[in-house]
Amino acid sequence: MRQELSRSIATAEELESIVATMKGLSAVSVRQYENAREAARRYIATLEHGLQVVLAHGVEPASEPPPVDPIGVLLIGAEQGMCGPMNRRILDYAAAWLEDLGYDPSRQRVLAVGSRLAEELGAHRLRAERLLTQPGSVNGVPDRVTEVLLHLDGWRASGVGDVVAFHHSRSGPARAEPVTRHILPVEIGLLRELRDREWPTRMVPQLATTPRETFAALARQLVLARLFTAFVDALASEHGERLLAMQSAETAIEERLDLLRAAYRRERQTAITSELLDIVSGYEMMTR
Repeated sequence: MRQELSRSIATAEELESIVATMKGLSAVSVRQYENAREAARRYIATLEHGLQVVLAHGVEPASEPPPVDPIGVLLIGAEQGMCGPMNRRILDYAAAWLEDLGYDPSRQRVLAVGSRLAEELGAHRLRAERLLTQPGSVNGVPDRVTEVLLHLDGWRASGVGDVVAFHHSRSGPARAEPVTRHILPVEIGLLRELRDREWPTRMVPQLATTPRETFAALARQLVLARLFTAFVDALASEHGERLLAMQSAETAIEERLDLLRAAYRRERQTAITSELLDIVSGYEMMTR
């Protein structure tokens, strides 16, 4: 019995070490992706200032086009396990969002990111034209964003109007929740708000190129920044969920170890008591 308990304790201690390592890696990853998200937020604010300048030079926002079916759907899910049913949640959310707006999920143009999404797509009437893997680090995000943008260019050339991304977003220690992020085109409401916003100084900056050329360049950079934000937000959420799972696992292992060690001590004490009784009994037999 004691040998079995010893083996169980050793196994639990090894598992505790693995969980602690994974928890540390997840915590570091969350911090990296959250820093990248904050940098992207500041970059988007800078791009909006640039669009404000262009609009001040006479570029007029076009009228809002009517919704076109199909739309482009970018699904960003979890790449690895041990982070709960994130893929099922994001697909449930995306399918419900499309149906609420009157879109048939089976007719939409879908690009999926996250190899585990493929297992869930069919159950939600969604068919991905292409399945990409998540980047393994912050440094890999720009390449994946460029790859996605080229795919979106093909959609736009074939008549797709709007492109929206569905992914998880995490704020603080709370659990991640599915969100919708508009990617394309740049919203007319945003452009009108920027046009009407007061410039912070008396002099509006001049343009080095024509307003139309500058607008096109800034709009494309805004799309890139939105895609980058969606990716790092999703990855921060995935690692955050895994961090919470590892914290729960660590607590459960510690509780299990306490029980095993207590049982081992009881068995050891029982064995010691039995040996002492045998010694006393033997001594009494010899002294009679």
